[in-house]
Amino acid sequence: MSLPSVWPRLPGAADFLDTILDDLSDHASVLIGLPNDVPNDLFAIEMAEQVKFRSVGSWDTVRADEACSVAPKDSIERRFGDSNAARFVLWVDADSDGSVEAWIQHLLQMNNDQMPRVCVPISDQQRLYLERGKTLRKRNWRDFVTPLDSRVLVQRVARREGHKQQHIKLKSALVSEIAGIDLMQAERLASWPISKLLDVGQHNEAKIWAAQLSVLLPLIERERQKLLDEFAMDWSLPHNRKDGTIIFKLYELEIGDMTHQAQYIDQLEPAIRRLNWLREVRNLIAHHQIVGWDLLTSPVGIEIQDFR
Repeated sequence: MSLPSVWPRLPGAADFLDTILDDLSDHASVLIGLPNDVPNDLFAIEMAEQVKFRSVGSWDTVRADEACSVAPKDSIERRFGDSNAARFVLWVDADSDGSVEAWIQHLLQMNNDQMPRVCVPISDQQRLYLERGKTLRKRNWRDFVTPLDSRVLVQRVARREGHKQQHIKLKSALVSEIAGIDLMQAERLASWPISKLLDVGQHNEAKIWAAQLSVLLPLIERERQKLLDEFAMDWSLPHNRKDGTIIFKLYELEIGDMTHQAQYIDQLEPAIRRLNWLREVRNLIAHHQIVGWDLLTSPVGIEIQDFR
């Protein structure tokens, strides 16, 4: 998987695309400044799908040879004649400065409601000086990538490789914390095993901890409630803590309370191994320490949640 091939479907790019679709829905034409490493035709394919899916209009494309050799006015008239062109969205693949400028100048003069809405990709240099008009809007890629883009990128790679959902969840959290908005690094780390991503010798320990926090704390809470339900008839209530606190409700029992009871109630003995694992993982996270791969993939860990 190469970055350009997945870029249009990542959250940051999808947000950018949404803005352009809003412009088109508002019957405006748009000048589009894309990242230099993203092919225009790739983005055009994604736009065509969304224009159709959202019923924004009918999609058509002016190829590069036509954009360079036929005047914009003639190109539009050749396509639509006297028909209702306003329902069309026209992508102009104008790959030379001359043809781009001709189309832009034509768009700036457009005020006819029967004209198609037109999208023209522009270069970095053209982004700097082109004016914005009522019916012509300029939308530049501002590199508003977020860690969510990295997370989604990893999820897609991992799903393609057939990994389990919880493995995907932990790996994507780790990569998004480590790589942040660096999608190229995220793509590289997506192929790494989780054990390597947990190596504090290669990655920032605080980022690894933050990723584990987001995945393991909800897991601990789900498992706590699962154990309460599984042995619902065996927990002793009210429960008296050493500090004098009295617990009257089942779901207010914490892991420490449950571990204490499991030591003295025979019916709860099967829960002891799982409770000890949950308590060890929780204590590591509470003290800002990394939960090692050996603990995550211990027999009890796999029984609770298989991250392999």
